Amino acid sequence: MTVDSSGFDVERQRVAREVFTLRMRIGVLRTAVFAVAVLLFLVLGGSVALRDATAGGSPWVSVVSYVTVLYLALWVADLPFSANGHRLDRRYGLSRQTWRGWALDDLKSFGLGFGFTLVAVEVLYGLLRATPAWWWLAAWLLALAVSFAAGIVAPVLLVRIFYKVTPLADADLEARLRALAQRAGIRVLGVYVVRMSAKSSRSNAALAGAGRTRRIVLSDTLLQSHTPDEIETILAHELAHQKHRDPAVGFAEFALTTLATLAVLGALLPWAVGPLGLDGVADPAGLPALMLLAAALGLLFGPAEAALSRRRETRADRAALELTGKPDAFASAMVKLHDANLSLARPPRLVELLAMSHRAAWRRVAGARAFRGRALK
Repeated sequence: MTVDSSGFDVERQRVAREVFTLRMRIGVLRTAVFAVAVLLFLVLGGSVALRDATAGGSPWVSVVSYVTVLYLALWVADLPFSANGHRLDRRYGLSRQTWRGWALDDLKSFGLGFGFTLVAVEVLYGLLRATPAWWWLAAWLLALAVSFAAGIVAPVLLVRIFYKVTPLADADLEARLRALAQRAGIRVLGVYVVRMSAKSSRSNAALAGAGRTRRIVLSDTLLQSHTPDEIETILAHELAHQKHRDPAVGFAEFALTTLATLAVLGALLPWAVGPLGLDGVADPAGLPALMLLAAALGLLFGPAEAALSRRRETRADRAALELTGKPDAFASAMVKLHDANLSLARPPRLVELLAMSHRAAWRRVAGARAFRGRALK
């Protein structure tokens, strides 16, 4: 195996660059196709025609019918892109899942996504009918409440829908990771293993849940490919986020950007009523307009959110090194993770600045190797 100056496998990184380029092209095409399709659907009267075709006996029934048809149409239109993503993962050895298994997971995702979307849109249009001037503020408050609850419950429950989860059998490693969490001042319920190897070759570790439900979660692929020291440094990074209250900071950023997005939507939606032929702001035919505007604002806020995220991630890297005092293990863990997951270690600088939530891997490795501190006791 030939490695570069940072220790990354040259051949794996060549393939990673190939995968990166393919995914970027497909992602840009996917975004462009859907943006143009939804825009044409709006301006050519397709949304109004669908509203008329699905009109029911009450506004609630009309919204259900409209959203069901629209969601199903978008899901079907996205299937070729989703299938191509699975094909690429199988081609490059990142997925071990059969097409049947992928289809079942996609149907699970469809069911969860449709159920959540239907409830969210029904509530949204109920607010639009009840308080046309201030719906966006009420929607913001509800979004915060739902997001807060989901952040606690969803990581624990949703993973079990797609993967088998069992307690870690290695008592020595569990004790070691529990001791690390204790040094960081973080209480954990236990250490669990997600059986990812049946579907994927990717590796990962995380803290799931919050408060009394917080637990350490390791993929079985990580246990198979990394040493205990490397696993410890990866977990230390996640513990550092909790120590610095990064989830709370991220939630505050989400609250601000969501408020700004909904305020803009609240100001612009009345202006779209006439040009789009809507029967008022509570007309479900205006939903695609809200989708496009929200997506555009998401792109606008994206670079700033990525920059703030990179700042938090850099601090977590430093804290992980201070917590463990194992810079070599941290560096080798980063190398293994990126080579195994075919993540590009040296992405284009512009992509890193505009879109990446973490520093480029080679910078993280360089930072670890330059570390001269000692482990915290």
